[in-house]
Amino acid sequence: MRKLAWMLSLLLFVSLQMFAQDRTVTGKVTDENGTPIANASVLVKGGTKGTKTNSDGSFKIVVASSGRQLVVSSVGFETITVIITGGVQTIQMKASAGELSGVVVTGYSKVKKSEYVGASSRIDKKAIEMVPNASFDQILQGRAPGLVVTATSGQPGAGADVVIRGPKSIEGGSTPLYIVDGVPVEAGVFREMNPNDFESVDVLKDASAAALYGSRGASGVIVITTKRGKKGATSFSYKSQYGITQPGAQQFTMMNSAELLQFQEKFGLQQNLPNAEDTRVTLPGWYYSRNNPANTGLTPQVLATYDRALDSLRSQNTQWNKVFQRQGKFQNH
Repeated sequence: MRKLAWMLSLLLFVSLQMFAQDRTVTGKVTDENGTPIANASVLVKGGTKGTKTNSDGSFKIVVASSGRQLVVSSVGFETITVIITGGVQTIQMKASAGELSGVVVTGYSKVKKSEYVGASSRIDKKAIEMVPNASFDQILQGRAPGLVVTATSGQPGAGADVVIRGPKSIEGGSTPLYIVDGVPVEAGVFREMNPNDFESVDVLKDASAAALYGSRGASGVIVITTKRGKKGATSFSYKSQYGITQPGAQQFTMMNSAELLQFQEKFGLQQNLPNAEDTRVTLPGWYYSRNNPANTGLTPQVLATYDRALDSLRSQNTQWNKVFQRQGKFQNH
C-alpha cells in the first residue's frame, strides 16, 4: 500500500509539473483607436514559440512556465513587449512614425530606402502644409537638394520654372514629369491642385530613378501620393490662413496734373500735332494751350474758356498708384 501511495503521489507531482510548465495565453491586439490588427506577430520573449493574430486581432499561444513576456510586432507599428498576466491579454500598439520615411514611391511601386539605388528625396506633408503659398510648385523651393524653383513672372497665377539638377536640353524643355497616384499630369494642372491633398512628394533625380518613365522622365520625375482614408475613429481637422499683400517700393516719382499738362504741351510743340478731336481727349495740355498754333485765331472768350479748362484739370491730382495698388488681403480655410 505504501508503494502504491508513493507511485500515485509521484504521478500527481509529475502531472502538476507538466501543467505548470505549459499554459495557454489568449489575447487581442489592437491599435490606439481599438481597431483589431490582423497578422501581427506574437512571440514568447527568449523562446522559439510564436503565432499570428487572426482577422479580429485575437491570438492563442502556448507558453512555458519560464515565459514571462510576449513580443508583439506588426508592419507600420512599433514593436512592443508586454508582461504575461492572467486572463485575456489586451495589447494596444502604437503606429510607427518612421515607417513611411524608409519607403520611396517610384510611381508604380514602393521600395525600401535601404534597397533603393537611385537618387531621390522625400518631402513630407508637414513641410508642405506649413508654407502659406497658393502655388504648389513654389512650395517645393528649398525642400529637396538639386531642385530649383524660380518665379518667372510676377503675374498673379503664373507658374514657376521647376528644374531638377539643371537643364537637360539646349532646345527642349526642362520641365519634370509629374505623377499623381501613378497617373501623369500636365504641369499646369499640377499647379492648380490643392497641396493639402498630398500625403508625400518624392523627387526622382537621376537616370536610374527616372528610367521607369523613359524619355518622359529625362528631366526628372516628381511623384505625388495623395491622402486616403484610414481605419479608425472619425477625425476632423480645421486649418486657416490669413495674410496681407503690399506693393513693393516705388522706384520712380509720378507726375502731378500740372506736370503732365506741361509735358503734353511740350510734346505737341515738338511733334507739331494737329488740333484734332482725339487730341482734346488724349493730350488736353496741348489742345487747350495758347502755344498751340491752331488756337492763334480764336477769340478771347474761347481762349479764356480754354484757360479755365486747364485750371480745372490742374486741380485734379488723383494718385492712381494708390488706387490700384492698395493693401490686399487673402484667406484660406
